[in-house]
Amino acid sequence: MKFKSFYLFVLIFSFSPFFSVFSAESSVDLVINAEVQPLLSIVMTSPPVFQLIDAEGNAIVSRNLGTAIVKSNYRNWTVQISSSNKLNSATGRLKKIDDNVYIPYTFELRAGDSVLVSQFDTPSAAQGITVSAGQQLSLVFNFVDPGETAMWEKGTYQDTITIVAVAT
Repeated sequence: MKFKSFYLFVLIFSFSPFFSVFSAESSVDLVINAEVQPLLSIVMTSPPVFQLIDAEGNAIVSRNLGTAIVKSNYRNWTVQISSSNKLNSATGRLKKIDDNVYIPYTFELRAGDSVLVSQFDTPSAAQGITVSAGQQLSLVFNFVDPGETAMWEKGTYQDTITIVAVAT
């Protein structure tokens, strides 16, 4: 009996590599890479000219100058505004073309009811990834009413405003 079990053991042991060939397994790992290109863009729609005094001669003291749409897939980005004729960090000036006459203004860059920026050259709080349509920001100018004592001199006034979105 010992002899038979020995042959059975040798027989099974010698055929075990043969059985392992039939029970072999093979696998492959597939690594999938997808690249998302960076996106940070800003587009501004604004009327080329707007009125500061209505038909009755009254100052229009608050004016929405248009909408900026920011699209970003950066986790953090900020927006800031600069002016070519700013008086200080809070006050800009519309300058009469070919003259040194100014109309002062303040501004707010708003996201809905929230004010993101109201100072020149000061970045907003960090914003997040936008929806695919972008985040709409309104640029609102506020003018000091000249009141009863002064009128703004007739003419065309301008300032160059730069709105910059920066990935942080």
